[in-house]
Amino acid sequence: MTAHAPSKTIGDKVPHAPVVSVIIPAFNAARFIREALESVFSQTRSDFEPIVINDGSPDTGELEAELAQVRKLEAIGQLSAAADG
Repeated sequence: MTAHAPSKTIGDKVPHAPVVSVIIPAFNAARFIREALESVFSQTRSDFEPIVINDGSPDTGELEAELAQVRKLEAIGQLSAAADG
């Protein structure tokens, strides 16, 4: 699962891509993900996008439940090769 904050806009029309992408690998990380993301959100820089990557973790259900409670995230799911086997 990949999650990221929506792109900001300049004015009302032109999308503005974030300057920094924060990549967080999340395998068996459900119990830590909220703290990790809150750390990202508390930084002084505001032009960023957090991206959480779940590659078939056994705690996917719990991870998704935690991510649903975190502010400013958009979830995009994709099955990994590991999940197929």
